[in-house]
Amino acid sequence: MTTTAHPIRALSVLPARRTDIELHTADGLTLVGELAVPVDRSPVATLVMLHPLPTHGGFMDSHVLRKAAWRLPALAGLAVLRFNTRGTSSPRGRSEGEFDGGRAEQYDVAAAIEYADFHDLPAPWLVGWSFGTELALMHGADPSVQGAILLSPPLARATDADLDRWDAFGRPLVALVPEHDDYLQPEQARRRFARVHQAEVIGVDGAKHLWVGEPAVRRVLDEIVSHVLPGHGPLPTTWRGPVQTARTPDPTDEVPVAAPTSQEDR
Repeated sequence: MTTTAHPIRALSVLPARRTDIELHTADGLTLVGELAVPVDRSPVATLVMLHPLPTHGGFMDSHVLRKAAWRLPALAGLAVLRFNTRGTSSPRGRSEGEFDGGRAEQYDVAAAIEYADFHDLPAPWLVGWSFGTELALMHGADPSVQGAILLSPPLARATDADLDRWDAFGRPLVALVPEHDDYLQPEQARRRFARVHQAEVIGVDGAKHLWVGEPAVRRVLDEIVSHVLPGHGPLPTTWRGPVQTARTPDPTDEVPVAAPTSQEDR
């Protein structure tokens, strides 16, 4: 009997084993999160997701990160670890502590990497979006990390010293830079990232900082998978098997997380 192929839409939730988790930081905080892994096989690699700026609506459910967790365990065999940085709230709950502008968040990044290592999650890659890219650049050069993928990097908090550290680290660094980004556009990004010899800057035509709309999300997820799993083709747009629809509309499909309004906010 032929199984019906269901189109994968913005609110499609594909099968995965999803577990609420807690991360424990070296400075004594408990952070809330979720781990999604394939249902019927061990994961082949792990994505540690670092969300956009919490003071402007960023959290572990920011739409690109949420859709990665909904799709990539089934479509690519990846584990997806999402969490709220200190002081950040989402439907999963509130992480302890208070937002510290990227400074004390070093402990949050370390706790997520440590969780992946302790639970034998393979080949962890950092995936940061906006503020999350700053955390990856400032705090992510850990020996167990295989590389980092940056979505809409503003390069506001991260300094040349952080870029030089990644250059010396030598692991892959991939920046997806929207053509119409409000803060850092492709040519500027190529100049800034030139000091990281292994960095790859990919300009994305027509895209904006917030990656609004299904075509933008598909492009991001395809790029993530192609770099984490070299040789993996574009993700399918249909799914043969059980699929759920998120119960409530994802507001970020229409009104994404707010963009920072000043350099200090990025």
